[in-house]
Amino acid sequence: MKFTVPQFIDYETKIVGPLTLKQFIFLAMAGTVSVILYFTVHVTLLFLFVSILAFSAAFALAFVKINGKDLPAVFVNFLKFRSSSRMFLWGKKQTAVEVYTKEEFKKEVIEDEVPLRMSEKSQLKDIRTELETKTK
Repeated sequence: MKFTVPQFIDYETKIVGPLTLKQFIFLAMAGTVSVILYFTVHVTLLFLFVSILAFSAAFALAFVKINGKDLPAVFVNFLKFRSSSRMFLWGKKQTAVEVYTKEEFKKEVIEDEVPLRMSEKSQLKDIRTELETKTK
């Protein structure tokens, strides 16, 4: 018995409550930075500023999506784009032009003809089933 398998599943498992593992790691890193700053820096205004900055960056990295992609993935793609060369040159290759007379061309066409092959069974049903299972 054949079973159709769903395609294109974009689901990450929730590890810690309603958070995925990546989201939890980003928020835990921001929490760690703020705890370390609390015990090392004795200036309350600096501690608050850096903690707010760290948590806002962590929330952005954890929850912001641009065109269905996470912000870290967008950032990595941006860095790859900026570091690669963006100059594409096209050079036309010189090829020799072959000249045929009408008689030679007709002889070649007649020799290369292959009779049509007829299929015994229609394949539309198979193609329809294949398309339905791959695009849903």
